[in-house]
Amino acid sequence: MYSRTTDSNGNVTYTLSGDNSPIWEDDTGSDGSDGWNSYGGNAGLGAGAGWGPQITVDNTGAIDGDSLVLSQGGNGGAGGSVYATGGDGAGGGNGGGGQTVTVNSSGAVTGWISAQSIGGAGANGGSVYAAGGNGGGGGFGGQTNTVTVTESGSDGGNNLVSTGGAGGTGGSVYAVGGDGGDGGGGSWASTTTFQVDAGTSDSITTSGDGAIGVYNENTGGNGGNGGSDYVVRGDAGWGGGGGDGGYSNVYAYGSLTTNTDGSGSYGVWMDGDGGNGGWSGTMDPGAATFNGPAPADGEPTSNWPPMMSRPCQTANSTSPPTAPTAPASTCRASAAMAAWEAPSAAAAVRLAMATWAAMAAASKSTSLAPIGTGVPTSPPFRSPRPASIPTASIWAATAAPAAR
Repeated sequence: MYSRTTDSNGNVTYTLSGDNSPIWEDDTGSDGSDGWNSYGGNAGLGAGAGWGPQITVDNTGAIDGDSLVLSQGGNGGAGGSVYATGGDGAGGGNGGGGQTVTVNSSGAVTGWISAQSIGGAGANGGSVYAAGGNGGGGGFGGQTNTVTVTESGSDGGNNLVSTGGAGGTGGSVYAVGGDGGDGGGGSWASTTTFQVDAGTSDSITTSGDGAIGVYNENTGGNGGNGGSDYVVRGDAGWGGGGGDGGYSNVYAYGSLTTNTDGSGSYGVWMDGDGGNGGWSGTMDPGAATFNGPAPADGEPTSNWPPMMSRPCQTANSTSPPTAPTAPASTCRASAAMAAWEAPSAAAAVRLAMATWAAMAAASKSTSLAPIGTGVPTSPPFRSPRPASIPTASIWAATAAPAAR
């Protein structure tokens, strides 16, 4: 006889007696929703995820086949990104937690039983593609809870798993003025316990190479990587810390017999590992490429300069650009700030072209000299510039603020 009940909190209980088919309870909490992208101001936070349910199995009968009992948290929602000046990328949502999983079996099980509690992953923080903002922090990995299997009778192996959720990656910065977001921390693992009570006995028989009678695994979640900074005047984000490994316990108060016949097979294997820490973000001015989503208003993404996303549309050395849909003031300000901080000659040219595009579009004029040919070389210049930076970029960087 077989029954499955759910209480008002969503917790699940199985009661089995007599002959039964395998249990396959795979419960995952809902994922968090993504935060909104911003075209002015701060972006929206990613939502935290839902938790998996608490699951209890009480078996006094026979189970014919392999069974899974899993409680897993959902994944957090991604933080929103910023596509216009003046806002920060939002933090990613935290992963949901896995709840406790408890299995009590005193019958005959012909297959294996896998009992697992797993935390959901934290989401990535939002990135910044326009001047002035910081990347959002990655969400934290979801918690995990205890997994306990108490047996007597016989079965074909046991797999107990407790795994903390991984942290999300911090948002990166592709324009002047902000820092990359920190990676989210990985969650710790909880305790797994396999137990044979006093006065009872349990016989485990496995077959095949690598088959293990009792496998206890406790793994902390990995920390998320820090967000990178692809322009000067900002710092990369810190990597998140890895979660601690948990305790693996096997208590044979009664009689426990394991029979294995394959190569690399073990009666009992216990494994507890901490999660890896995340890498700090890189600082590599001028190396970024834009791979973000197209803005909601339909602004084209083709040929955007590598360190600019929203401010201007396509520009090149021979023809004027089409007018951007972004406000002209936003376009000019973003392009000017980025060109002013250009880390290399090549980057300066690209960013100066973006600035020139903004000025031409804002003034509704195509009479400005194409970048690289016939560009004014006389003052006013805002400050002396290194000889390695082309005059064109000096002119673009200094002229744009005056045009606002």
